[in-house]
Amino acid sequence: MKLHSKILKILATLLSLCLLGLPQITLAKNHVNKQAESFDFRVFQNDLDALLSNEALAEDLEKQLIDSKITAEIESEMKLAISKAKTSKPKKGSSKKQHKDKKPESRISRSEKTDSRNNQDPSKVAENKAAEKKTDSTKKTQEKPYWDTLYALESSAGKRLYRPSNKSRSCKWTNTPCGHHQLSIVALKDIGCTSLKCRSARADYKKSLAMSKKLEKINTERLKKFGFSNLPDYQKYLVHQQGSAGIKIILKALKGKKTLSKNMLKMMANNSPYSYKHLRRQGSRGAARKFLRFWKEKWKVKSSRRIASR
Repeated sequence: MKLHSKILKILATLLSLCLLGLPQITLAKNHVNKQAESFDFRVFQNDLDALLSNEALAEDLEKQLIDSKITAEIESEMKLAISKAKTSKPKKGSSKKQHKDKKPESRISRSEKTDSRNNQDPSKVAENKAAEKKTDSTKKTQEKPYWDTLYALESSAGKRLYRPSNKSRSCKWTNTPCGHHQLSIVALKDIGCTSLKCRSARADYKKSLAMSKKLEKINTERLKKFGFSNLPDYQKYLVHQQGSAGIKIILKALKGKKTLSKNMLKMMANNSPYSYKHLRRQGSRGAARKFLRFWKEKWKVKSSRRIASR
């Protein structure tokens, strides 16, 4: 009976304590939940059952429950738990600092990459040089058929260096086109070669070819200013024949933007099977169309034969 009375007293004190301390416990529980911490009530119940099973422990518990210090101890433990939770969480500023510390490392790695690109292996450098040589060789092979065809048209591949009016059979004193690529005195002036040596150099194939290529570069720059670029090969040849100003007039006449003069029609007649009267009857646009069509077909015939140069 005494044991039952003691248990009833303990239960009564527990109930009173719960009723008095329930608001404080709920507030503490909510505060702990906000800090991502939860109070395990199952553990508390198990401990309570273990205490009640023993008389001596039950009496000590009764004394402790009567004492008002129990609430202060619980609060202090809760405060300690909350402070530990705060210290365990990482600060916002610290994460930013870590990211800032990582940035210089990435910059260093990028600089190392650029250094590795600049410091290439000698084998790779040799491969790049070989590729550049291949591109240069392909350009030369593409240019060769053009100059071979031009050589065949101008002097029949070196068989007709002099015109019938040139009775001296020399390119030094004649004023007419002469040599392997039939360069005129006006063409020599364009490349800045006015001496008698330049005139006589037209009879040398290599020198004549070098002068013709220099003239072609000058004419292409002029035609770019006029709005003409990437001309087909037969029109490119007509630049050599008629000059940049002459081909510009013919191409504009083909579009109906220019009228061909008497001298221009005569020049076209001298370099085509059509007579001056026939071209004049066609009008500027018709004459330009006939002239260009004739040289387009003739260029195809000559280029298909592939007459090799020296």
